[in-house]
Parts: sequence; structure tokens; C-alpha cells
Amino acid sequence: MASFMSSPEGVPPTSVAAAILARRGIDLPATIEAVRAQVYGPQRLIVVGGESDARRIAQEHDAEWSANIASVVDVSRDATHLWLIREGVVPLPDALGALVHEAMRLDASVAGSKVRDLDEPERLLSVGFATDVFDSPYTGFDGEEHDQGQYDVVRDVAAVGGQSVLLRLDLARGLGGPDRSMAPYAAAVDFCQRARLRGARVIVVPSSEVLARDESGRLDRWREQGGRLRAMTKVYGPTTLVWSLPMALLSGMLESVLSLLLGRWRFFDWLRAWAWYLVKLPSTIGDRRAARRGRAVGDAELFRYQVGGSIALKNLV
Repeated sequence: MASFMSSPEGVPPTSVAAAILARRGIDLPATIEAVRAQVYGPQRLIVVGGESDARRIAQEHDAEWSANIASVVDVSRDATHLWLIREGVVPLPDALGALVHEAMRLDASVAGSKVRDLDEPERLLSVGFATDVFDSPYTGFDGEEHDQGQYDVVRDVAAVGGQSVLLRLDLARGLGGPDRSMAPYAAAVDFCQRARLRGARVIVVPSSEVLARDESGRLDRWREQGGRLRAMTKVYGPTTLVWSLPMALLSGMLESVLSLLLGRWRFFDWLRAWAWYLVKLPSTIGDRRAARRGRAVGDAELFRYQVGGSIALKNLV
């Protein structure tokens, strides 16, 4: 494993535990080796989830294995930060060092990397994003964009993609980590919103670069939609929920009707999303109590990085 290095120049001492969120396991070796190649090396490397295959691969590559994020947080009490990386993501050698440097310099609790396409490295996938009131992510890209440094400014954002995220460990402990029941983008927005509700600063660090496969065409649309409804219910105040949930219902229905006219069949995605949301509602209510307990800001802070209207409807036409 890459040895633990001193903190980047000009920032307080920092120790990082790296946690790779496993799925099938076949892409784990590439991610493990990329984490070990970091100039600023993590104190420990842990593979999370993925069951028996991931556990076997972790052992073969001399990495620790943990069943879930909660246990990772528990065993990493000697660390100050937790670096979450999804399986299959390949961070460039200075990715972690850049995250630590900017997060400490700007006193940010959540810092995300710039994400480029693994198969077409000059193509941008994410440099942080805004959302609409329905928690749909908005990258601001005009179609496909290539990386020419046009977004290379550290800035505050509504959320960062979950491919590579540095978290303060005390925040991860307080929030319980990402919601693994959600689809990837919904989970990223959900976590960042819960962090911002606690007054945490969320930034994107373009000098921290990772390569990942573009999975936008393989996302479970209904799971993303259902996850966004769950995220809204967790963090929004009662007044906002009174109008935003009915509007989400009507907006989704309108999207389903328009998709039929455009030759796209999304009606059942809409039905499945709401069915999933209703099934999860009891646990969502419990998570809502936990998310809003100890909040430091109101809904106005969440609205700071939102765009008007429905992103889903805009993308449809």
C-alpha cells in the first residue's frame, strides 16, 4: 500500500482513510492500484461491500475489507478524513493530494474531483453540479464538452459526483455516509444536501482528476427518480415539501406524457419511481428526523445552487 505521506504544504496535518465502494469486483484491481499510486498516500485502504468476490480480491491485493461504510468509519477513528472512490474509477496520482490541499485551505467538509471519461479522457463527465428543486443534477454542459480548462476553478456547488469524494470523518460519522439504497447520482445529491443542512461547505476541486466510465446510458432511471424523491423528503422543510412533492408528481406525469409523443417510453419508470418511494417512506421518515436534527441552515441555503424549472422536462425537449 502507498505509504502515508505528510500533509500538502501549507495545510494542517491530515490523515486519510480510503474506502473503495465495491460492486461486481472485476474493476477493483485497477482502482486499488491507482489509489496505491497516489503521491499523497492514504493511511489505510479499505474495500467496502461487494460480498465474497470483493473480499477475495481485497485479500489478494493486501487491502482491508469491510461490509459497510458504518464499520469503515468505526475502524478509521485515527483518521481525520475519508476518501470515497467507486470501483472502476481511476484517480490520477495527485488526485488525493489536491483534494486534501483545497479542502483544508478552504475549510470545506466535502470536496469532489473533476471526472473525465475513462474511454475518452478529454471528455468531461462532471465538475460538480447544480440541481433543480426536484434534486435532478445539472452539470451546465452544453452537450458533450471536452476538457480545455474552462471549469478549472475551485468553487462551491450543490453537489459533487460520488466517483471521488473527500469527507471530513466527523461529518461522515454524523451523517452515516451515503445512502446505499439509492442510485448513484441521487445518493451523491442526497449526501451533499444533508451535509449542507449541517452547515458544511461542498466544493469541487478541478485539479483533482479521476477517470471513470460514462454510465449515464446504463442508469436505472426509475431508481434515480425514486432516490431524488427520497432525498427531497429527507432535507426539505415542511413548507417546501407541501408544494415540491405535488409538483414533482405533476412534473413526472407531464414528462411521461411528453415522452410518449417523442417516442420514448418513460411512463413505467415514473410509476416504479413513486412505488419505490412509497415503499421506502417509513425509513425515509426516520432518516428525515436524523438529517434535520442539528441542522444549522434552512431551505434557503439548499436553494442557493438550484436552477429554475424542471431539468428533466428541459432535457426531454
